[in-house]
Amino acid sequence: MARLEIVGTKLPSEVVKEVVLDSLNMRLKDVEEIIVKLQDLISEFERKYGFLSEEFLKKWRSNQLEDSMDFFEWETCLAAIQNCQRKEKP
Repeated sequence: MARLEIVGTKLPSEVVKEVVLDSLNMRLKDVEEIIVKLQDLISEFERKYGFLSEEFLKKWRSNQLEDSMDFFEWETCLAAIQNCQRKEKP
């Protein structure tokens, strides 16, 4: 578990800790909401094209699919969700 040390302020450390924790919780909620939106977009692509993201990535990376804005967006969503999940983990 992380340790938070408050220095350089005249405010009570408990007040500062509460504000910091509230801010972190708000950020975590934002990241969780982004993940849900990305998962929805990814599910739409999977339904539209009839294959899962893992299969899409194999085909996309081996140039088995034509260039398409949908495919660029799908790949971007997958990368973004990985990035968000890394931020979500402690």
